Amino acid sequence: MKDGMKFSTAAILLLASAALSTGCAALRPATAPIATIERRVGGGDGKAILLVLLHGKGDDATKFFVEGFDRIAAESGRRFDLFSVEAHLGYYVKGQLEIRIGADVLAPARARGYDKIWLVGTSMGGLGALACAQRHSNLVDGVILLAPYLGSEKIIESAQKGLPLTGELGSEDRRTKDLWDWLVQTPAAKRPLVLVGVGDRDSFLPGNRFLGRLEPPGHFETIPGGHDWDTWAKLFRWALFHPEGPTRE
Repeated sequence: MKDGMKFSTAAILLLASAALSTGCAALRPATAPIATIERRVGGGDGKAILLVLLHGKGDDATKFFVEGFDRIAAESGRRFDLFSVEAHLGYYVKGQLEIRIGADVLAPARARGYDKIWLVGTSMGGLGALACAQRHSNLVDGVILLAPYLGSEKIIESAQKGLPLTGELGSEDRRTKDLWDWLVQTPAAKRPLVLVGVGDRDSFLPGNRFLGRLEPPGHFETIPGGHDWDTWAKLFRWALFHPEGPTRE
């Protein structure tokens, strides 16, 4: 498929995921600059819209193109530049994801003249996309989240009920809470636009649905499907052609 003491939100969140992978010793190094695979599609007049793609744990930057996300973008007839980022788990665990995305992708893109920059994230990449949008809100116009991982059930339930968390919190829970605090306390109009899509058999559905309720009507979509690329490709098409999505004038 998925600075000192101040680690990035996504980095801390994924420490738990690291424990489920092959272990920290096997993590790939978080090199700088972060690598991207770039694909340009469409034609016509006007500036290209930039889509920055963040994959989930277990995938790599090629996966979006294997699954035809570039072909879906080309269907619009608009010009799109797709930058698929090699955002592997090492960047999350080392606290480097938002730093590298900002310095190596987003800021240079604005300097090159991109007027519209959207982040697209699947599963763990959805978490990374949200964390980057929080940290670099001045550089991001919108976020497409496809079945994003949004933290533990405890944190999501606390955010839903508006209840304080009791007991000692681990690093993951503290940072997930920070992300949810931003989402809950900041009006949607003051954040980058968020579109959320998820399959109806996806275990992340409850948290995704709650996030959808924090967004304007019509910004959340669920379709038949699970936590898989077939479902995400259909939801990507929905988001791409959404009235307030990347193709809007």
